[in-house]
Amino acid sequence: VPLFRHLANILKNSLSVTPLDLDAMGLLSHDEILTPSPVETTHPDSIADTSELRRVIIHYGTATPGKTKIKKGKPRGQHGVECRWALSKTAVTSLDELTNSAFDTNSPLVLEFGEEERGARLYYAMRWENNRGEKGPFGPIEMIIVP
Repeated sequence: VPLFRHLANILKNSLSVTPLDLDAMGLLSHDEILTPSPVETTHPDSIADTSELRRVIIHYGTATPGKTKIKKGKPRGQHGVECRWALSKTAVTSLDELTNSAFDTNSPLVLEFGEEERGARLYYAMRWENNRGEKGPFGPIEMIIVP
């Protein structure tokens, strides 16, 4: 076994052996394969559902015309969304004011709040994140009242 590990390390450090060659030899896990994952240049569309008390359910994906429904799904190569949010009594105009962060890989994103936070203004903005952790641009800052 030590000889095999030594030979595997020599192959992994060789400039003439590609990641696909290493994978074909069974020397790489699927996480180590370098697959292209371009950063998404658009932002996710979202609709916030406030039908449940103390919960804001944010559906994200691609909006249908008129933004009445969200088509679930991520652009190719995207792992999920980063949502930055904050509760604020005054209007939030900068992303720096969104002090909390959540990450989600499968729409919808659910944010839960306490009874004392009911009626507060929730501001949030979302962006795509690809499989390598690179992030796209944030969408507009949205506002919803916590039910």
